[in-house]
Amino acid sequence: MPRWLTVTRLLIGLLAALVVDMAWGAYHYGLNHAGDLEHCRAFHPTRHHAFTPNCSAERYWGTAAYEVHTNSLGFRDAQVRDVAASSDKPRVLMLGDSFTAGPGPWAETYVGMVANKMPEIAVLNGGVDSYSPANYLNVVRELLAKGYEFDEVIVFADISDIQDEAAVYADRPGRHGVEVRDQRDIDGGIYAMIREKIRRGFVITNVAVEWIERGLVSLGIYHLPNSHYGDVFSMPRSAWTDDRGLNTDSRAFPAG
Repeated sequence: MPRWLTVTRLLIGLLAALVVDMAWGAYHYGLNHAGDLEHCRAFHPTRHHAFTPNCSAERYWGTAAYEVHTNSLGFRDAQVRDVAASSDKPRVLMLGDSFTAGPGPWAETYVGMVANKMPEIAVLNGGVDSYSPANYLNVVRELLAKGYEFDEVIVFADISDIQDEAAVYADRPGRHGVEVRDQRDIDGGIYAMIREKIRRGFVITNVAVEWIERGLVSLGIYHLPNSHYGDVFSMPRSAWTDDRGLNTDSRAFPAG
């Protein structure tokens, strides 16, 4: 068989595999974003964004589907329901960002676990994706202003809250609400850009690339920026945890 014919067949085979991978990737991406909660998200005048009250949606975490419900306060809950201003039980308000709002079924989130394990307590989950301490403060302000009562407030701050508060959100002195500053994402370079396209569009190729990356990490090659957030082993977003982080490139987040 002529070499050119072998090469042609190989190229056609690779092209066909990429087309199949792209089609599967498009289906997989659509599946994971079919119930993307967009119709349950809304602009908020003081907190920038929030969940829509009394809303239900279906989301995916990986390939597993789960339901999301919000109550009359726009907080994630076990089901759509009206929340009274006061409760006969001691009531605890839990605040945080996406970790508190919780990916996955309600019963598997830590707030859902507390609610199920301690039925003698009324639990409110005020967590919303990408919130920071300035937003937590405004959630409490708004509830108190509307006459809602609760006995305890527990704030679950995660590693991203420090940078969000310093560079993205800021409480506006003298008036309620948050100021949202411009935030420029970390530039991960060409590899990060290509890696993101592979992650979103090619399921099979992405598995192969992940396998190669894990092999590189096992060999001690840690510093590979595989997303727009930059190097996962030395991420500026979490640099405040390390004294060396004080010397990181401040141009990435000029506000803080």
